Amino acid sequence: MQRSFLMHEGNKRTHCISVATPQGLNYSFDLVFGSLLKVWDGDFLDATKMWHAREGQQLGEPIGMAIASHGDPDFAYLKNKKSPWPDSVSANGAYKQLGYQLDETGLPIFSQQVNESLITNRLVPYDTVRTLQRIITAKAGGN
Repeated sequence: MQRSFLMHEGNKRTHCISVATPQGLNYSFDLVFGSLLKVWDGDFLDATKMWHAREGQQLGEPIGMAIASHGDPDFAYLKNKKSPWPDSVSANGAYKQLGYQLDETGLPIFSQQVNESLITNRLVPYDTVRTLQRIITAKAGGN
């Protein structure tokens, strides 16, 4: 795992983590938005621009072709059925990132609170195919 800045659709994301798996399927996750940013196969991350002469954007860059995800929050509290899905994280207190813990294999389990609900989010590669399985659990604290 490597924390870094990453570019996503022309925007610099400042609180990201990239995760390498033994299967060679890697991904980047935005720790503020709680969203998957990129997935790629093969080598991990080029961190040269993060450290060499400490100039420029100081970005981590996937090695190889990455597939970008939407990058918006994956979970949100909506007041009603007609509420639009947010494109950023609100500072109103309905959303709180709780960090991550490592599972028994060393992969992160991301946790967040959305209103009164606790959500955990895991991305686990399959051993036989180049696919990430997403495991989401929610524990509702209210309606």
